[in-house]
Amino acid sequence: MPCMPTLSTCSTFTNGIWFAAAPCAPVAERVRRRAFLVALAFAVGLVPLATQAAGIASLNLCSDLLVLMLADRNDIASVTWLAADPADSPLAAQAQGLPVNHGSAEEILMFDPEVIVAARYARGETVAMLRRLGRRVVMLDPADSLEGIRRNLRIVGEAVGHPERAETAIAAMDRRLDALAGQAKDRPPLLVAVYMARGFTVGAPSVVNDLLGLLNLRNLGAEPGLAGGTVLPVETLLIADPDVLVVTSYGTDAPSLATAVVDHPALEKLRAERPVITVPTQLWDCGTPLVVEAAERIAAGLEAGGQAGRSVE
Repeated sequence: MPCMPTLSTCSTFTNGIWFAAAPCAPVAERVRRRAFLVALAFAVGLVPLATQAAGIASLNLCSDLLVLMLADRNDIASVTWLAADPADSPLAAQAQGLPVNHGSAEEILMFDPEVIVAARYARGETVAMLRRLGRRVVMLDPADSLEGIRRNLRIVGEAVGHPERAETAIAAMDRRLDALAGQAKDRPPLLVAVYMARGFTVGAPSVVNDLLGLLNLRNLGAEPGLAGGTVLPVETLLIADPDVLVVTSYGTDAPSLATAVVDHPALEKLRAERPVITVPTQLWDCGTPLVVEAAERIAAGLEAGGQAGRSVE
């Protein structure tokens, strides 16, 4: 794989699963050169510091959301540009007006934050440079379970100086999860097929799989012979004959590729006989307490759309 000009690894994120390539060979040397140049720029005043430095910066959308949930607004130095985009961020309104960055070390250093929060899949070159310049970078592993969400909440809570808020968020999330589990215990187990963008499905381990299990639903993506983070062929879907279809929507008005897949003519009979439940993808793209809302939408859809052919938003 050719070395990318700005990224230390070539990685992609698909339905809760990260596929990362090996680091590019020249990264260490580039980090040393850029770190020297950035430090020199600050030393001679070519790059000004923010006039009112705040304490916390975030390098990824998923870390943005946790910082927005747990930190004082006045303590947030910067979040990524995605945090303020309603198509990607469920907390876009909360992020409006905050300084934004595009994940580069130079941008982050301009805000002079005390703590930088980043997901593990952040640009390795950026993280290496920031650490080389003595910055504290708190790394978050992708949450592949509900317990992973609790873990990351606690890590960010400590990083922003509010561990009690993390515990409050965990307790509130767990109360809602317990309520959903209680409602689902008398429901007969159903087979559900989750369709995301480009017809991908999600297997195990994943937050989505945990949520479906809590709702007493069997995840087709976790069935033997299927691997999570892969395309679910229409033929496989027809043979499996799931009881429920869960599709994702992206943005506000734009049609979803996932919905387009479900509109495949071969699935006409399945659509006519099974409820179709739509979940905004931004609710569970990141491991945050917002995934509970996705589960609540599915539970409500099962109640409201239990009749054949009902489509539930």
